[in-house]
Amino acid sequence: ENETIIVAHISFNLSIMDEEGNVMMRAGDNTPLSWGSGGRVPFSCEGRYRSLYIFGGRVPFSCEPGKYRIVATVIDQLTGKTDQRSVNISILKGEYKEPRFYPISTPPEVLALQAEELPGKWEEIYSYNWSCWDPFYEEEIRLVDKQFLRTDGNNVTILIMIKEFETKESAEREFEEFLEVFNMSNRWGLAERISSIPGARSFTYVDYEPYTRLRTFSVYSLIENVVITVTGGGYVHNVTTPGPSFEEVLDIVEMQESKVVGG
Repeated sequence: ENETIIVAHISFNLSIMDEEGNVMMRAGDNTPLSWGSGGRVPFSCEGRYRSLYIFGGRVPFSCEPGKYRIVATVIDQLTGKTDQRSVNISILKGEYKEPRFYPISTPPEVLALQAEELPGKWEEIYSYNWSCWDPFYEEEIRLVDKQFLRTDGNNVTILIMIKEFETKESAEREFEEFLEVFNMSNRWGLAERISSIPGARSFTYVDYEPYTRLRTFSVYSLIENVVITVTGGGYVHNVTTPGPSFEEVLDIVEMQESKVVGG
């Protein structure tokens, strides 16, 4: 009865600037450079039910060797108070190695399902793809992140993410880390899934946010050097939006797995 609930609306921004002050890259609280909970990363912003990681030590290929400045800005939207901190960094020139993705080498943006390939009528409301050098895996990672909104029937959304590693070992390591994190945080929401694709490993995860009452259903799949994530439910223009039925999500997962194998 006496519980006090404090509501805060905080936004943050992290920018990388060159020596002339030009912004080379910017990450906020809802950009592809913000990574969901999990992983070993140096920058994080944690809340009671959510955590975001910024950049994560990954060096985008758009940043040439040289001196840069990282500027972090936090704004309390309720009071208008702003705090800003900065640090200087250097990106050194390393020995160039031609990326070699094996055995799957088709770019993730080609492997990902398109709106017209999904069952029913869908609209692509968000799409982003990029590549970076990951210091944890010591290899290049290519990623595509898409979100779709159904335009017929109920208002539901689905998200598809494909991460392609240079090696099968790194993809398996990523998959195992996802599995370990979910097993520690909420093992009751975790379940093994038997994929119809030969050699594919997969599991499902159900998450629930008590305050927003958003329930998401995610399927994680490992195929060779590719990790696939398909999630039903999410945020559309900062509004909680449910996902399709579990059966529909699983059907889309099967389609995405088949396209990766055939790609």
